[in-house]
Amino acid sequence: MKKIVQFIYGLKTGGAEAIVRDYSIALKKRGYEVKVLMTNARAGTPNERILEDAGIDLIFLGDSLEIGEIPKIRKIKRQVQLTWLIKRFIEGYRPDVLHVHLTLLKYLPFTDLRGIKVFYTVHNPPEVMFAQKRELFAAKWLLYHDRITLIALQETMADDVDAYFDIRKTKTLHNPVHVRKYQEKRKCKKKKRSELGIPQNSYVIGHIGRFEEQKNHEFLIDIFHEVFEKNSRAFLLMVGDGSRKGIIRKKVIDCGLDRNVMILSNRSDIAEILSVMDCFVFPSVFEGFGIALLEAQAAGLPCVVSEAVSDYVCVSDRFVKLSLKKAASVWAEVILEPDGIKTETVPYDIGEYDLDAIINGLLSLYQL
Repeated sequence: MKKIVQFIYGLKTGGAEAIVRDYSIALKKRGYEVKVLMTNARAGTPNERILEDAGIDLIFLGDSLEIGEIPKIRKIKRQVQLTWLIKRFIEGYRPDVLHVHLTLLKYLPFTDLRGIKVFYTVHNPPEVMFAQKRELFAAKWLLYHDRITLIALQETMADDVDAYFDIRKTKTLHNPVHVRKYQEKRKCKKKKRSELGIPQNSYVIGHIGRFEEQKNHEFLIDIFHEVFEKNSRAFLLMVGDGSRKGIIRKKVIDCGLDRNVMILSNRSDIAEILSVMDCFVFPSVFEGFGIALLEAQAAGLPCVVSEAVSDYVCVSDRFVKLSLKKAASVWAEVILEPDGIKTETVPYDIGEYDLDAIINGLLSLYQL
């Protein structure tokens, strides 16, 4: 049986984490031995439970780390320990395929990768993914020694990655989405609103994404403030985790919006949560692909997004782009008229992103 390892920090809520979850389950169903290797400790997230219920072996290297007392020493010690633990696992298990996600390449130059096919998905623009010197060095080292295949989420990004490293071999594989699942959950709007405690007559604006600068939550709150000024039934539902969540909570309170804003973390019921929304808003500063946008469109939601979002994610006729230079009030006007959100030309069919098709493409890359 061929052995495949997906390598990521952890399994909280996020696009990369969703890909690892969906890849792992689909590959196991096709008869492969799949393990998910993580640098973090076990956190009891819904994604962890979903994978364990599916019989996927999860390895939490963070559970084995010894922590020093002084922050600087703790950081150095953690890096050294992780490098050794990763090396020991990979060289001992010897997978046929090692698929790396997010900024974890820095641990690989010290590992014997002979006979192992290594893949790396570039989830964001290359200048973001390889901003760390150690990560950039590792990528260049692995490319120079022909030990890695880079995968971009869409064709334009693949060109950007090729230009960044002066190569001509980056592969393209779109993010997958369970199209049918999101379509089927549209009917549970009333039930899910009641479960979450959202008033049935609310106009719910939704967002799913990590609480990091990339996702631009501060501007999202500004937009919602404008919406609420014009429609007191407006309600903002945000789903995600991240380092800036506390900052965003404070801004919500300072704006006097806390009764009309809800923040959820680490959910396994994203399809049902999307069903309670009336409009999906995604004002990212930059974006690699945006799996949440595919899910929102599969759920039939009108989407108002920033110009940083690629046309590759436009798969419905209810998708509109706005410049981040436009005032929050302009965004609010568009959001409050969802019936006017129309796309004249839809460049892509959502069927191209269906999970089965994407897994076929992944296995073709793996050559298994």
